[in-house]
Amino acid sequence: MIPGLIALLALLLFFITFILALIIPKRMMRKFNEKYRKRKYALLYPAICLIVFIISCTFLPLPPPKNASVSTTNTPDPATTSSTSDSSSKQTPQDEYDKWVPYELGRLAMTAANNGNSYRSIYVQEDPWLNTGGTYLVQVELDAEDGASNEMVLKTNNTLAFNVAKALYNSNIDIGRLMIRMHNKLISPNGDKHDTTIIQYTLDKKTAAQINWKTSVPQNFNAVVDDTYLHPVLLR
Repeated sequence: MIPGLIALLALLLFFITFILALIIPKRMMRKFNEKYRKRKYALLYPAICLIVFIISCTFLPLPPPKNASVSTTNTPDPATTSSTSDSSSKQTPQDEYDKWVPYELGRLAMTAANNGNSYRSIYVQEDPWLNTGGTYLVQVELDAEDGASNEMVLKTNNTLAFNVAKALYNSNIDIGRLMIRMHNKLISPNGDKHDTTIIQYTLDKKTAAQINWKTSVPQNFNAVVDDTYLHPVLLR
């Protein structure tokens, strides 16, 4: 603290005496003989101040090296470590299972939907009311198959939805309700194309348990599910 104040004062006096030595050297040296009243002798004052400044700086404490804090940043905080371990310890097998279910169902649905060519997405959530008899509510979004007629469109999409439902309900994952929505581009009267759900199947766990997936006819899938929605364009 004291060496710093002395260094600061010496530096200030250095500038003051240096300027005065250049401007009024005779007045600075008026207490001395005439031969010493010259600028070169007046510059001794700022020189002395500079020497004092340099000496004072040698007593100033050195700053810590830049890498001095590396060990502290790399040292784990006990509180953080404790909270992290606590949170990880709270992960139960059920939590891990719930995270795995959407990925597994998505993989199965993608494979069943023409190896992903007709697959869009899947949404999985736990049944908050448990009124379906199962644990999970599943919604699968697919691209609808085309056909030469409305009857062919229905049959080809029945087969596609049947394959997806079969794969999901045979996965041993407790699905309470499965909804499969088929999308297609429909042209509006003004010529714009709109992505529209043309068929929607709803199949509950109890109904799925009654389906013989080996002998059931895929093209008649809409007749065995709990509910089927058909867009008016398919009813013409």
